[in-house]
Amino acid sequence: MEHRPKKWAVFKKVLNSEGGLTLVELMVTFLLLGILMTAAITTLSPAMNVMARISNMSRAQSVADILLEKICGEIGSSAGQVQIDTGGEKITYTDKKGRTVIMYAKEEEGEKRLVLHYQAASISEGGAAAKKGVDWTFSRKTYMNQEIKNLKFEREKDTNLVKIILNVRNVKTGQSYKRTKVVECYKLDESGFITGSGFPDET
Repeated sequence: MEHRPKKWAVFKKVLNSEGGLTLVELMVTFLLLGILMTAAITTLSPAMNVMARISNMSRAQSVADILLEKICGEIGSSAGQVQIDTGGEKITYTDKKGRTVIMYAKEEEGEKRLVLHYQAASISEGGAAAKKGVDWTFSRKTYMNQEIKNLKFEREKDTNLVKIILNVRNVKTGQSYKRTKVVECYKLDESGFITGSGFPDET
């Protein structure tokens, strides 16, 4: 007489079983899965939004730091007279090489970016002034999907200090980040600031 192991008997019993999940049991299973998925999405969605906002804010802060470092470095080391236009949106100064520069935020490719415009008359090539001014700006990659929303310059009264108000905005989400910084024009005294005269043209 052939003796088969007990495991074979159990396996045969399962194979011969006619039982299974009923339609009602399947529906209940899918319903429970749906409830669990909805609960998971509801919980994760706010967390993902918070993470996205933090990431955007971090990028905006990095871009603002880069821009302010450039702005403060240029204005602070000005070797000649400084003038702010009546709206406070532009500032002109003489850089370390004696070139006249106009700094402001300008829209390029649909986004506002920092521009340093070097006036033609102050650019020398072989002893002759250039015929056309030159614009300098950071590359688009530097802005990391950010743009300048507002850039303002204000002179602290009767001092050689200039307040810079910078507002950076994410071009996709519209989320903005504001920074304010005061820079000292350490090479200038009070007489180094021009007031009450026409602001230079971008030539």
